[in-house]
Amino acid sequence: MTNLKLININNQIQDDKKLILQGLLNKKQKYLLPKYFYDEKGSKLFNKITNLKEYYPTNKELEILGNLQKEIRKKLPINSTIVEFGSGSNKKINKFIKLLSEPKEYIPIDISKEYLFENASIIAKKFSDLKVTAICADFSQTNRLNKILKNKKKNSQFFSRIDNRKLFTQKCKKNIKKFFKNHR
Repeated sequence: MTNLKLININNQIQDDKKLILQGLLNKKQKYLLPKYFYDEKGSKLFNKITNLKEYYPTNKELEILGNLQKEIRKKLPINSTIVEFGSGSNKKINKFIKLLSEPKEYIPIDISKEYLFENASIIAKKFSDLKVTAICADFSQTNRLNKILKNKKKNSQFFSRIDNRKLFTQKCKKNIKKFFKNHR
């Protein structure tokens, strides 16, 4: 596929070891950061969870996209670049891409390289006129993402993972806000 590219900036093995040990050695409460649950197997498991009737956020988000499609189409620029943090499966982005007028590029960002590439390949096949640049990264790597995305024009950020926002550390929230501010 000529419209698909993969960039892997998520190769921080030393930092990962440090963060895992920090969480497991914490005297008050042992923890692991949520990013360590989203390898390929964890991503597929989460996707299965989102298909359960009891798990309502995904269906609610799809409903909102459906209800607001005219407003979304009016407000977002023609030939825009769509940047999606925590892209996961393609359920919501499929609908979002269809709402836009001639989107130029889709940039899914996710931590699971295999799952990301699998889903990015599906989007690239389905929307053959759309350039797809899949980036394997986590939310702490916004400085490196900024370098990759600095020349992109007409960015439309698609950040719908409302169910996961409560899991972000303060540092990740700050990085994401800063990223979005730089790419309006």
